[in-house]
Amino acid sequence: MKPSSWIYLITSAFLIISLVTVSYPLYLFIQDAKEGKFDVSITELKIVKWKDEYRLNFTLVGFNNARVAVKNIVVNFTYVYVTQNSTFSKNVSVNLGDLEPGSSKELPLSIAIRGIPTSLTIRLELSMNVAGYLPFKMSFEKEII
Repeated sequence: MKPSSWIYLITSAFLIISLVTVSYPLYLFIQDAKEGKFDVSITELKIVKWKDEYRLNFTLVGFNNARVAVKNIVVNFTYVYVTQNSTFSKNVSVNLGDLEPGSSKELPLSIAIRGIPTSLTIRLELSMNVAGYLPFKMSFEKEII
């Protein structure tokens, strides 16, 4: 065999191995997420008065019943709310950490707000590493009030 044939064969083998190494965990994660086996969500959303200010209290919940680990989950919140007088926007970043298969986490959060909102919209941007090494991002926006 010619040396160029060996190089072609070795390159092809590395390409196939890297495609399987990268695409299969990502495929498993997407399939499991479609089936509801992985989720990061906001629960128990309340607006409360505490001392002389209003607070937006909620719990960030993440669970992973998928077949692959999800590492370094960072959730960036952008919330926009309107009071009777003004419109406010704020960004908050929360590190949820790692979720191994079969694990879950809950983080109670409290954010100071100015007044009682008449309108509230939250945009979540999640960044994570699927299987510990595949960067993956997703975002969604939800009108709460």
